[in-house]
Amino acid sequence: MRGGLHVLKTLRELGLEVGVASGGRSEDQWLRDNLATYGWPTRSPHVALLDAGEWSVELVQSPGVLRPQWFVLSRGDGFPSLLDATVTCSRHHDLLITTRERSGLDAAWFDWAYERPLNFASVFPTRLDCSRATLATGEVGYQPLLNVMRLVLDFACVSARHPARTTTRDSIDGRTLSWSMFDKVRLGANTDPLALIARPMAEQLAVLDDAARETGAAQTAARVLGAWASMADEQDASLRRSCAEAALSLLPDEVETQLRVGAARLADSDDEAGLELLEQAAINLQERELAAATDQVNFVLGELYADPGCPLAVGRAAAGVVLVGARVPKEQLPYFRDDILDEVDHGGTMVGLDQHKAIILETFRMLESLKGLRPAKGPNLRLVGQKKKGKAGKRSKEASGNSAAKVARAGKAVKTAAKTKKPAKKRAKKSAVVGRIVPQAAKGRKKAA
Repeated sequence: MRGGLHVLKTLRELGLEVGVASGGRSEDQWLRDNLATYGWPTRSPHVALLDAGEWSVELVQSPGVLRPQWFVLSRGDGFPSLLDATVTCSRHHDLLITTRERSGLDAAWFDWAYERPLNFASVFPTRLDCSRATLATGEVGYQPLLNVMRLVLDFACVSARHPARTTTRDSIDGRTLSWSMFDKVRLGANTDPLALIARPMAEQLAVLDDAARETGAAQTAARVLGAWASMADEQDASLRRSCAEAALSLLPDEVETQLRVGAARLADSDDEAGLELLEQAAINLQERELAAATDQVNFVLGELYADPGCPLAVGRAAAGVVLVGARVPKEQLPYFRDDILDEVDHGGTMVGLDQHKAIILETFRMLESLKGLRPAKGPNLRLVGQKKKGKAGKRSKEASGNSAAKVARAGKAVKTAAKTKKPAKKRAKKSAVVGRIVPQAAKGRKKAA
């Protein structure tokens, strides 16, 4: 296969020299596409356990989603060329998962244990693959926490096979994504492989005791789970919401998690709870610095243009408004507001999406309230799930009373009119005359003015 690849490269180079069209794809991409089309076999993940001990036995025996092939190695041994990840344990019982990286194909996230520099792309990442994942535990032996750590390992192995992290040689060696990696089979064609890991991870995080929830391992799992939920546009809304809320329960004060969960709540039509959480994030953001703050507006507009009908995209746009607006000086917020609302009203991408427009508008109103500014003008649309104020009932009663009084007065006027002896035609003529005189009088007042 590798020899055929070299022959293919030579033939394509000769063809390009005589003017043969390349089809817009490199020879590597062409071969990878054909391997995927014809069902080239995928091998199970290869995981190496360095200096294995009791911790490795507990990790291997913990239930996971993948079916990895385990290798026990010592630090003096050579590493197999087909490894997907290695796991080591420190003297403090902290596990370190390191994924395979090829030269020039770096991971998008260095360590899941730490957030990246604050910006829109890091809060809502399109890629979750990590270089390493530090799982600080303090002790090993608590089974629910071991289950979480095993699922983090599965998550790292799957994300390490992202197409941006692999080469044609990896595809030939079977380092691709396929359902043969998993215990479950006969899944839908559009099923996200990471969704198979996210669901049990959320379930395991929910049963951790208080001590385990404070560990770095549990918080690392919650961080990557929340990041996945904020970008899972095509997944079931209930799954996204449960994963996001599980992440928030372990990281309630982390501003990145607040923005992600706020977006997930808005996408789930829980607008009141979503805006409340975004308000907390806006307060926390006042103490943070943005990386490349000038480019963040383009990310917000990109969410509105790319798929304005997607509820999660609108939730991310609202979170992006908070991310930028919370750090914008008070006197500059109206300009930022006008720019975004002008795109919303006249951009043409949100025609007929009044509820989505209302979410963006209410987000700006919340920011203006925090900064002591006059609220933005716009339709006073009641958000989904927002309760009416208590005074509404009182106003309704007063309106009903006034209407009843008007009906009573109208009935009395009818009785009085019935007693009069003036003919109906004359009254109608008089009304018509009055109808003609009133506009003329108004016209005369305009001329006099």
